[in-house]
Amino acid sequence: MVRGHEPRRRKTSNFMTTLSTNIARWIEDGKLPHTTKDFESTGANIGQCIPPIFDTYCKIFHPFELATDESDILEIRNKSDQKKILTQNEILKRREEWLKEYNSKQWSFVNWETIADKYGLIFHNQINQKTFEKKFQKIGWQKNLIFPNEGHLARQLLVKLLNILKLHTASQEAFIYQIAPHTSWKGNKAEDLVKCNLEEVLEYFNSDFIGYLFAADKSWLVFTDTDLTYSIVGGQRKLIDGIIDSDLEAIECTSMTRVDDFSDNIN
Repeated sequence: MVRGHEPRRRKTSNFMTTLSTNIARWIEDGKLPHTTKDFESTGANIGQCIPPIFDTYCKIFHPFELATDESDILEIRNKSDQKKILTQNEILKRREEWLKEYNSKQWSFVNWETIADKYGLIFHNQINQKTFEKKFQKIGWQKNLIFPNEGHLARQLLVKLLNILKLHTASQEAFIYQIAPHTSWKGNKAEDLVKCNLEEVLEYFNSDFIGYLFAADKSWLVFTDTDLTYSIVGGQRKLIDGIIDSDLEAIECTSMTRVDDFSDNIN
């Protein structure tokens, strides 16, 4: 279940400056080209999400959520119900019921590796949400477990990541780059680029992080977007090691590490 956080942004600081998005053009220009030929075999990789110019990379996995006051009951879901096409009113009603249930429980973050170990799966840098979906389709779905948030790095984790970035950024100057549809909050703008320092990043986002964040000297770049259940970071070795050694659940990758739903060839 996706929690549907809206990353509406606010700008409260007088020091934030909105600039031309041409400043971020190096990101799009530097990405590897996409290919549609035999996609299931070749897939999509990190170098097609951010430029393959960094020393190394990592994925920061967006955590599962676990209702700690419930038991780990596995329930078999009706396949015909999963395929049913719902009306807009039915979707809104289900979402309202789900939010009511969600808000009535106590939730805590739980790592991918913990869930993988529990169900006999191997945690590695190309595991993805589909790995768990296929497993649960066979054995039943853990009722008190919510899948990782797609496209959003939880604010609590963003705070931890910013503290690590501060240690590896000389000037503390950074840029936030947003592309549609996440900039349609006002004026239907297609793109937005803001210059700020790392202390101000939290002022830009009302809730969770989405989009691009990069150092002014281009020494590192953070990215997450709509379909990703993890955030990608490219940077110097010391930065990536610092992220992996922190309590964020992160694993080292290369620019060719896959990010698509067919990526898990191990499980």
